[in-house]
Order: sequence, then structure tokens, then C-alpha cells
Amino acid sequence: MIKCVIFDCDGTMFDTEKLAKKAYEDFASAHDVVLDQEFWGGICGTGYEYAKPQLERYPVIAENLSKIAANRLHNITQGALFAKDNLVKKGLYELLDYCKANQIKVAIASSSHLEYVTMLLNHMSKPYEFDFILCGDMITHKKPDPEIFNTVVEKLGVKPEETLVLEDSIMGLIAAKRANTIAGFIEDCVIKNEKIEELLDVEFPDFTFVPQYLR
Repeated sequence: MIKCVIFDCDGTMFDTEKLAKKAYEDFASAHDVVLDQEFWGGICGTGYEYAKPQLERYPVIAENLSKIAANRLHNITQGALFAKDNLVKKGLYELLDYCKANQIKVAIASSSHLEYVTMLLNHMSKPYEFDFILCGDMITHKKPDPEIFNTVVEKLGVKPEETLVLEDSIMGLIAAKRANTIAGFIEDCVIKNEKIEELLDVEFPDFTFVPQYLR
């Protein structure tokens, strides 16, 4: 029986990774650089510590991260796209309602900073009380290190094998497996490949399919 669901934030709860990817690709294109799937899989869902090997493959990207980050935030927060709920992934509200009704704990474990995650949560028209929120600036090591999931599981007093992690990145899946939780994959910008197939325990097209699995 699943007693806890842990959500990744970017690309999982919110449709933000496509906008982040656009910021990287726009900058790369302006400098005649083509970014491959290996690059995106290596930087998505983690921090600089683990993304560095991929970033260093493209020096012009590595040298301009602050500029790209500013464009990323602009893409996410500006205009009609950031109107209430426009970035909320399909079925998120229904899944959160199901967990609440069935006394399944819900947590957020994101490599992003708390201020940014809070901004996205405020974008939701229907507020939720999460049992625990843990972000990248609150831990020592980001995904694929299992610290973030180990901490959430310990804090909420559940067993790893009773915990479903919902992720859209390779780094997140690795962390989930290292924490001995159930690794759930929902494809977004990182395309499923053999590595992801090896890591995932269960795959969902979107959140609407999760309650059936929990039952």
C-alpha cells in the first residue's frame, strides 16, 4: 500500500521544463550550437554539481548560465502563460484530491530553490497543504543523490517501499532508486530511453492514471 507520494516540481507538477529548454535552445541557436538529448538528460532535475559534465561540453553555455537562467525565468513568469493554472499539469488537482481523501501523504522534493517552488505553488488556483516541501537550497546534495528523498521519507515517517516518487528526469529517477522508493516516470522533455527503462518501476502518461495505480 502506498502511504506517500513525492512530487518533483519542474516538468512534473508544472509545465515549465519546455520553457527552460527553450531558453537554452534559443541561446544555443544564437551561437550556432546544437544541444542533444544527452545534454538535456544530464542537466534536467539536478544542480550544477552534477550538471557540470554536460555543461562543459558546450563552453558558451557554461559561461552564460546566469543569462540563460534569467531568460528561463522570463519565459515562465511573463505574459498570459503564467495566468492561474496555465502551467499546472493535467490531473494534478485530481491526484492531490485523491491522496487527501485517502490519507496518503503528499510531499514535494525539488532541486530548485524554495522561493521559486513557492512562486509556482502560488500559481495554482486551488491551494494545497503539502505534508512536507524540500528544495535544493535546503539540502547538501541534489539529485541524483538520494538525500532529498531519504530526508522526506524520514521526516514523514513512512517506509521507502511505501513511497511513490513521481519524476520526469533521469537524475530524479536515479535518486528515487538509490532511496529505495518506487520510481514513477512521467515523460516531459527528457525522452524515455533504455536508461530510463532500466530505472523506472512504473510509468504514467499523466497524473490522471496515478489514482488507479494507488488503488
